[in-house]
Amino acid sequence: MSTEATLSRGSRSAGHLRRQAEHQGRQVREDEGELHPPADRVPAQGLPDEGAAEKMKGICGPCPSKGGDGDADAAELNLLRARVNELKEEQLEFKCIMKEQSQQLEDYRNKYLLAQQKVEEQCVSLEKLNMNNKRIEQQINTEVKEIRAKFQEKLNELLHFPKLLENEQLKLAQVCKEKDEMQTKLVVVCKELKACKAQLEQPSIDVRPQLAQCQMELTQARNELEELLRQRDLFCEQLKSTQDDLDTLRTESAKIIAGTKERAELIKSQQQEQINRLEKELAQCRATASLSVNDREAVIREMQGQLNTLSYSFDAAQKQIKTLRNHIAYVSNENCFPVKC
Repeated sequence: MSTEATLSRGSRSAGHLRRQAEHQGRQVREDEGELHPPADRVPAQGLPDEGAAEKMKGICGPCPSKGGDGDADAAELNLLRARVNELKEEQLEFKCIMKEQSQQLEDYRNKYLLAQQKVEEQCVSLEKLNMNNKRIEQQINTEVKEIRAKFQEKLNELLHFPKLLENEQLKLAQVCKEKDEMQTKLVVVCKELKACKAQLEQPSIDVRPQLAQCQMELTQARNELEELLRQRDLFCEQLKSTQDDLDTLRTESAKIIAGTKERAELIKSQQQEQINRLEKELAQCRATASLSVNDREAVIREMQGQLNTLSYSFDAAQKQIKTLRNHIAYVSNENCFPVKC
């Protein structure tokens, strides 16, 4: 606000000096008009006609020659005209200087407004970037929360698998134990079968009922053994499938978390680089604006000093012109009213 007030004061001072220069020019033109009066005004200002001149000659006698006084007055008038021309030239120079300074002041004002506009645009850009960063951060946090929720859900789904695996392992151990028992029984049955065959070879003893019973028990034992083996294979397949699913889930979860972290780090680094670049541009704009303000203030002070000098010079010129005007009026009166002899 102080800078704009200084600019307005400088503009008002320039306008005041311009009005003074125009007024001074009118005065100079009026003085020039007095130096060159119209032809029809000369007799009316007191030049004597021929009859009055002859009467004056008859009364006063012949008058002495005024050639020397006329030459002195002409030389003085020439000096006055030269002085008026010099004052006109000074007036034109003052006008040119004032015009240049006004244009320079307007250029500095435009530069200052442009720098201020750039600073405001950079502030708006920083605010937009901060808003975008907050939005992206919220989006990343939301995605991370969703991934965590999905991961937790998968973990909850897989929580019963370790217990199931443990149960299956217990069942497998039980089946293996039963298998061993059945194999032991099978060995016993085989021994009994051999004993039965040995007894069959003896014709005196009828062991066919025992043989049939042993064969039936053997068939039953084989069926039970096959069922236990089938259950063991089924449990092994289920265990392997469960372990594969668990490994796949762990791998996918690790990949998702790593990808999310990499993307978050990449976005964060890009935003940080953009913020650093905008901060550098803002610092440059502020430095440019500060230099423009300092240069403008220096130019304003210099122009104020020149305006003061011009004002003083105009006052002095006005006084000289007034003195010249009085002198011209005095000389004109002397030329119009000659001294009586």
